[in-house]
Amino acid sequence: MRPSSPAATLQSCSQGNCAAQSRPCSVAGTGWTSILGTLLRLARRVARVTGACRAPAMSTAPAWSTVTEGSAQILLPAGQKDVFYNPAQVVNRDLSVAALTAYNDLLTEQGRTTPLTVIEALSATGLRSLRYAKECPNIGTIIANDLDRGAVESIERNIAHNAQLDGNDCDYSRIKVRCSDANAVMAEHHRGRDRVDIVDLDPYGSANNFIEAALKALRSGGLLCVTCTDIAVLAGSKPMQCQAKYGAMPLRARYCHEMALRIVLSFVSQIAARHGLVIEPLASAHIDFYVRLFIRVRKSQQGANDAIKKLGSVWQCSGCESFQVVPAVQPKSRKANELTQAHAPDTGNRCKECDSVFKMGGLWWMAPMNDVAFLARLQAVVSSPTCTLATRTRLQGMLDGLQGELHDVPLFMCLASMCHTVHCEQPPAQRVRSALINAGYRVSRSHTLPTAIKTDAPLHVVWDVIRHWVRERPVKKADNENAPGYKILSRDMRTEVDCTIVPESAGVGKYPSNPTENWGPMARAKRGAPAVSPAKDDGLKKTRVDEEVAA
Repeated sequence: MRPSSPAATLQSCSQGNCAAQSRPCSVAGTGWTSILGTLLRLARRVARVTGACRAPAMSTAPAWSTVTEGSAQILLPAGQKDVFYNPAQVVNRDLSVAALTAYNDLLTEQGRTTPLTVIEALSATGLRSLRYAKECPNIGTIIANDLDRGAVESIERNIAHNAQLDGNDCDYSRIKVRCSDANAVMAEHHRGRDRVDIVDLDPYGSANNFIEAALKALRSGGLLCVTCTDIAVLAGSKPMQCQAKYGAMPLRARYCHEMALRIVLSFVSQIAARHGLVIEPLASAHIDFYVRLFIRVRKSQQGANDAIKKLGSVWQCSGCESFQVVPAVQPKSRKANELTQAHAPDTGNRCKECDSVFKMGGLWWMAPMNDVAFLARLQAVVSSPTCTLATRTRLQGMLDGLQGELHDVPLFMCLASMCHTVHCEQPPAQRVRSALINAGYRVSRSHTLPTAIKTDAPLHVVWDVIRHWVRERPVKKADNENAPGYKILSRDMRTEVDCTIVPESAGVGKYPSNPTENWGPMARAKRGAPAVSPAKDDGLKKTRVDEEVAA
């Protein structure tokens, strides 16, 4: 039996019977409430028959915005939830462009002329690959990979967008887009001529799962670029996670960000040694909420065997800022080429300054984290009159700070924490540094902390400078004779302190403030949400990261 039409249904109802239900209609002789209810039921029946209740199809095309960073421009959907992009990482990308330029200059001086091959294993929007292709000299094939289909569509869209903007100015066919697991892509380059010159790892969180595949994909002399944003893990807030991820125990101390760099270097070095590789850190920096490292990797079985010499542990006093570095191994007494296990520090298990117990962390990288010559190359690139990097001023200050550090002195003491321990006001940092220089020792700052005292002076000399300051400005000693500050101030001075100010070179600002609010990490991108291609440039919201950062 054919179903009745909507018109017939309404006509039947108007005559007092519901044909569809074969019973007297409830509309007749009822109140308005009952009438309205009946009309609603009838409207729903009509809608089911005619499909009239379906909402008109809405356009699924998202609103698009353009972001210009360096010489590249990318398209982002409104909300940025399907593809990850963080404007705070512009410093990272600017530094990477400068590092690849300096690395190419280094290879050119060594006689290398063929184009460099690059793998960006976790590409997201493809912005970094686009900037490498447009801004770095002598770049050949770039493999831009991401596991997420939405990210891959974003990469392809942004390549097409830049090709439309630039015409024939840049060969975008060099950028090969892949949608695969990062380790699988790098595994395709583990042999012979398939190996590449540069691997860039910039994951959301830790890069620990990608290091081994990246090292095996590099040619001897290749460059590994690593970003880790899990600072809470590396800086000591989550020691068990750090041990699980990096095989190192962190410590809660004011040098925690330098410690984070040394933990990553130790992790990379130990993995490299398994494959007969040795690492040479070219530049390592803590920036905002992450660490960024540029590491050259060479094939050397002897270097791999000797890698343990560059690792060590740290004994940190639980009561004051004192610490002692203990190498992982030491030479045998008669055979310098043979190594044996290191001994415990000569201080015993108690701090000589405050008699508190030690806490032990490690293994960490204890060799230099930066190559002075490469830092000079980086500074030359950033300071060049032709440099157009948006964060140029900040990079100059950061590199100036890195160059001024004592590279052969691991870790540092914090002036503010030392004064807090003995309950005195903080002396001018320049006065403390001058006193150490006048005593015949070297001293520098650290790019990770403005109040750092990085020095090769023995611990008692540094504390003697503080004791000298307290004698000039006496403080009330703590009533508790077991307090660390009381014990430190009770000790006799063994150093003649001369606080005559030593002039320091004036440079650009090394510790700039954040350029905008909420300058930090962002939420992880939602995976598996393919974006819809935008229409022609109609209604595109345009922003320029360069202008925001430079402001």
